[in-house]
Amino acid sequence: KAKETPLTLDGHSFMSPSALHRALVCPASVTMCKDLPEETSVYAEEGTAFHALLEYDNTFYESMNEQSYIELAKKLLENKHFSDSVIQELGENWYKTTKFLSEVRKGITDRGFEIKEYKEVKMPMYYNENDSGTMDLGWLCRNPKTDKYLVVALDYKYGRGVDVSVENNPQLISYALSFINYVQKKCKSVDVVAVQTIIYQPRLEPSAKRKGYKISELLEQAKFINDGVEVVYDVYNNNKDLYEYSHVSDEGCKFCKAKSICKKYNEEMTVLLGDIVEDVSTKSVSKMVLTDEEIKKLLEFEKFVLPKIEEYIKVIKSSVEQRMIAGENIEGLKLVSSTTRIKWIDDKDKIINTLQEVGIDAVDHAVSIKPIGAIKKLIKTNKLEDTILKDLTVLPEGKPQVVLDTDNREALSINLLGDL
Repeated sequence: KAKETPLTLDGHSFMSPSALHRALVCPASVTMCKDLPEETSVYAEEGTAFHALLEYDNTFYESMNEQSYIELAKKLLENKHFSDSVIQELGENWYKTTKFLSEVRKGITDRGFEIKEYKEVKMPMYYNENDSGTMDLGWLCRNPKTDKYLVVALDYKYGRGVDVSVENNPQLISYALSFINYVQKKCKSVDVVAVQTIIYQPRLEPSAKRKGYKISELLEQAKFINDGVEVVYDVYNNNKDLYEYSHVSDEGCKFCKAKSICKKYNEEMTVLLGDIVEDVSTKSVSKMVLTDEEIKKLLEFEKFVLPKIEEYIKVIKSSVEQRMIAGENIEGLKLVSSTTRIKWIDDKDKIINTLQEVGIDAVDHAVSIKPIGAIKKLIKTNKLEDTILKDLTVLPEGKPQVVLDTDNREALSINLLGDL
């Protein structure tokens, strides 16, 4: 039986595999970030807790339902001061992930493979032994008939907002090759012929993304990583001009800690901000590139000017939406349905009576109906089906909203004689 001891949460190298996606597009970023303090956030803490739960136990127990996982998560994370709703979601996703892993394991063993599992394995990276990384989960799968091996490299991502692609993912490719080196050092006869990489994001749908490689394909993909890491070390070891090796991009800059001291990034922002900030190209990169006076101007801009600009954008968007609803086509733009939130139907008595029939008090402070999220928790506690809520809730149709045509949402088909 698992010990219910509270979990401790934890601890990376110069060229860590998790930073490869950024380093390959901006080789200077690794040097600039090297001595900057690690940034934390509530989202990062939740991700660390999720990884800790799966490190504690990633086995799916059919004797334990979802509520059992939630209760165990409360005990294991009792010293982390998470809210009840955060703990509940962590427990639900722990349950969901262990169930997924169980299904994948079964699929592999049903094909006749024997699995040896490596969990949270810290290993040297194949591209530089001085760098290390910790792979969330690795399986070494042996086919006893052929004595050939399949390797599975899996990485958990707990974030909700960023959908991580598994296609030629440098972090996973590095984990897979480093893992193969790791096991072959222990046993040289391990002959790996294929690799499957998996990204699992329980808070997104679909949660699982997979990419399979033959060893030859994996090595071909790794050449790009090797070349990129070589440039990163060349910049660092030979004091190369950081400005020359800096590259501004959405992918590279989004989570980079060095934005405030990066000349190239700040130059691009200078162009956007116009007269608020002077040209930063001649300023030192040893500290923040803005002067104290410029920082004051920027904060004044945020407080007094930005709200007016945002309001102006709303006015313009509203005008454009009306033109497009009336049938006008504007190149580069399209109308989509805006996102809405589920809400109660407009029948208070029906909601109260229906929920009372299944033993749930729907009334809050004797006046209003409790929030849908609160009722969902009560339904789960009472082991009832969420389908009870289907007749009591409605998802309002979103209003037409103008967006760039690069937006991946489906364009609305406007029928001028219809509802609009």
